[in-house]
Amino acid sequence: MKKKLITSLLTVVACFTVASTSFASSPVITNNGNHTSETSNIVSPHSSSKWVEQYVTYNKLHYPNSSDVPSTYYYDDAPYYGYITLISLVTRTTETDQFWIAKYQGFIYNW
Repeated sequence: MKKKLITSLLTVVACFTVASTSFASSPVITNNGNHTSETSNIVSPHSSSKWVEQYVTYNKLHYPNSSDVPSTYYYDDAPYYGYITLISLVTRTTETDQFWIAKYQGFIYNW
């Protein structure tokens, strides 16, 4: 009986987690010297964590190879913080420069 109760409780929690809606905010673009960042936040269903997506532009002058681009990015949005993972990396060229555009995603936490 106890097992069935726990199983059904976990099923209900899983349904609410999957069916819950995320709220997205408008992107925030910042320029910090060697790289430009674009931030998009999606609020997770848990109050102690938050899903974030970060776009970072790295100049190829400072990051010549794709292996030079960091595979993780430290994201700080007080009181939430943590490392998010590199998801994709594309190259862009302008008339004068070449850039890497890195997309990072992951959960940050309010410890």
